[in-house]
Amino acid sequence: MDVRKFRGAGVLLLCLLLTAAGIWNFRQTSQNVAVRTVGNTGPVNAVDTEESKIGLLFQVTGSGAQTEEVLKILREKGKKATFFVTEAWGEQWPELVTEIVQEGHELGILSQEGKRSDLLTRKEAAGMLEQAGERLMGLTGKKIQLFQERGNRYGEGLLNAVQMAGAIPVGWSVDVEDWKDYDSDVIFQMVAGNEKLCPGALLLFHTGAKNMAPALEKLIPKLGAMGYDMVPVGGLFHFSL
Repeated sequence: MDVRKFRGAGVLLLCLLLTAAGIWNFRQTSQNVAVRTVGNTGPVNAVDTEESKIGLLFQVTGSGAQTEEVLKILREKGKKATFFVTEAWGEQWPELVTEIVQEGHELGILSQEGKRSDLLTRKEAAGMLEQAGERLMGLTGKKIQLFQERGNRYGEGLLNAVQMAGAIPVGWSVDVEDWKDYDSDVIFQMVAGNEKLCPGALLLFHTGAKNMAPALEKLIPKLGAMGYDMVPVGGLFHFSL
């Protein structure tokens, strides 16, 4: 036997194995990153996952009492969610912002009402994000890493500013439209029968909506019976914010 040929074949086989392993690792890493950056040319409107989880999102509007009612329902049902808050709302009800975080929910920045954040330049958007982030962090002691434009409108300047700040722009795939003050049964059906309801979907609610709370009480067990677990955005990305 020619030992040199044997050694040569062994080296070639080892190289092929290492190359294959490298490609496999690269693909695994790419898949993990892709899950975290779905919509990297825009907001994350859904997450690519095979797990039966859906994101539960709230734009915090209305009074502190309405938000407290939502927190109570989630507490009783044992669920966590992501709450998007404006700096103005946070300064008006700072104790509730603290409560949201202390109870294990995620906190994100919500764009100001009546202002088109999507029309801001990158510099203007960066200033807005920095100010809102600092004020909310002053209440919680935690850096805010999520941002939501309340109309899901993202201009280039806003997207660049959010991403440069190391934050994640978040949209939604199912707008519950509770803000139209539909009856709770209508809200329930709009979610349970929605064609976009699937693993990784992001459901958007508003804490100040008139009939959202009673609808939420019925939705959580119904979605559970359908095999879905309702989690914060970070629960879909597999990391805590």
